[in-house]
Amino acid sequence: MKNILCCLGLLAGLATPAAAQDRRAALPAPVARPAVWNAGSRPGSRADMPASPRPGWQPACPTYRTLDVASVALGVLQTVHMVRFLRAHPEVLTTYPAAPEPTCFGRRWAAAAVGRPAGSGALAARFGVKAGFNLAGITGSNDRGYKYRGGFSAGFMADVPFNELVSFHPELLYAQKGARYSGTDELSGIPVGIDGTLRLHYLDLPLLARLKTGGFFVEAGPQLGYLLGVREEATATIAGLGPFADSNTDLAGYRRLDVGYVLGVGYQLPQGLEASLRYNGGLSDLQNPSDDPKLRNSVFQLQVGYAFGK
Repeated sequence: MKNILCCLGLLAGLATPAAAQDRRAALPAPVARPAVWNAGSRPGSRADMPASPRPGWQPACPTYRTLDVASVALGVLQTVHMVRFLRAHPEVLTTYPAAPEPTCFGRRWAAAAVGRPAGSGALAARFGVKAGFNLAGITGSNDRGYKYRGGFSAGFMADVPFNELVSFHPELLYAQKGARYSGTDELSGIPVGIDGTLRLHYLDLPLLARLKTGGFFVEAGPQLGYLLGVREEATATIAGLGPFADSNTDLAGYRRLDVGYVLGVGYQLPQGLEASLRYNGGLSDLQNPSDDPKLRNSVFQLQVGYAFGK
């Protein structure tokens, strides 16, 4: 390869003077001056004008250089140097220049955000399921003496983060509420003992804000509940007579829409498993039409959930 390039360089140096001589030979010969011009004046000029501007004047012809040995030697040296460089750095022939890095701050910031690995603060909404135990009661003073009773809740949840500390946390839950009660009454002057259980079935929609740090979270927000059904079972005991049982599933006398609030704390693992303890208090009177004393829901909830995704 080196020998071939050297020969090409030598031929290039020789070709320049040879081509010049060929072009010189191909030029036409100077046109002979008419004899009348030498003897007298030119046509259309003054008679006293000499035949040529100055003695010994001849038409100018282009000149060409002859063989230049120094130029040929320089071309050969440059060719040899190029061959040595390509042998030492063959990657020059196959490597293309890299694309320039974007200089726009917005593009550079966007590329960094897209390339951020999961788990390094990337924010994404998560969805999950949850279920738990309810300890439900009714607040308000009346003759029945309401007490807490057990129930359960279950449903779906979502978590939409605003940043690494705060997120919007809505849920849709089926929840059992109500209470146990016991008291005494009189029927025609005869004392009657009453023991019963009130079961209220709600579809709850908590709209919570969560404040998170290190897996722990605090949550709070309003809640809307819709009363799906009622079941009341009571037993009346009259002195000297046996107990009498009765049940009622009529929604008349109950307010269908319940407005309340939720306060809670909990902990969530990075894998998505969480546990929380919350209090759900009612603001609306359960009775419709409302009467004194006002009766409101009061529920403690211990829940376990799992959020899918990362």
